[in-house]
Amino acid sequence: MPSLSEFSTAKTELNAILTTGLDDLSQFQNVTFTKYIRKVLPLDGFVFWIKASLLDEGESSDPDTISVKGYLHLTTESIQNDEQLYDRNVVTFTAQADIDPFNDIGSDVLYIGEFFGIQFSFSRRTGLNEPANLYHYTGEAIYPHMRSQIINSAADIDLNDVVVSNSLPIWLALNKFMPMYPAMLALQNLSPPYATVKCSNTAPIAGAFFLDENQNQYQLVSEDVTLAVTGLRNALVQDFLSYIQDYTLSDTAEMGVMNTPVVQDERVTQNELNILAQRKTVKFRINYYQQRMRNLSRGLIISAIPSLFPEK
Repeated sequence: MPSLSEFSTAKTELNAILTTGLDDLSQFQNVTFTKYIRKVLPLDGFVFWIKASLLDEGESSDPDTISVKGYLHLTTESIQNDEQLYDRNVVTFTAQADIDPFNDIGSDVLYIGEFFGIQFSFSRRTGLNEPANLYHYTGEAIYPHMRSQIINSAADIDLNDVVVSNSLPIWLALNKFMPMYPAMLALQNLSPPYATVKCSNTAPIAGAFFLDENQNQYQLVSEDVTLAVTGLRNALVQDFLSYIQDYTLSDTAEMGVMNTPVVQDERVTQNELNILAQRKTVKFRINYYQQRMRNLSRGLIISAIPSLFPEK
């Protein structure tokens, strides 16, 4: 069996050989990564990544930019669908050292790199081999249809309009029992209890929209809403259901319920533990006025948007 000193020598020699080859391939290339901060418009739940230098977040141990030595591999594929034609770029980055901020930061911080005018970030690290001391990161370049969510200057964000047209703002405000999040936009690695809201199948009820004296448009619509509740037992979920029904019967309600919603248990498993998560769903059929929803959201989102400053 080799001794510890022999193993360390082999590790150093293997790393020296590989890094020399990496330097030859990359021509001593350095890639700059810029820090972005996650900000959420609180009523419609849309996520924006704002360049850290535009925000006054106080002192932070994470640098605004980092320069990493390594080699980039870029794979490009053209994607054509009904909505758009775009290039899907997969980036693999082989680094000579572990990129500490990628492991230490939380879900509210993201480092975005740039290569040949393409911005990208990483979703996973693969192929870790400690004796080689090389690190492989893989991710995809920012899709063209996602660029509106990356804020590089104060001019990139519009404070005069809300994003969503559905009933989501109402549901996110009904958070007495637990935090509410849009479907697919909950916080990363979130612990229960919480709920997510999926709005779908929006359809008109009235034959045409109504215009008031100021030419404001009101369209009565119906919508299917599915709440996925995680971490609550039966009694609390039933109390939550009563809370929603009481709200819809109040004078200030912004929506009405058209069906009889019931609580249904779901089977969400983890093979390693052989257990089930406390996951339940409740399905609603609701009606509301779209224009009123837009007005309600717009005022509150403007008041909650972060202050943006010229770059430091």
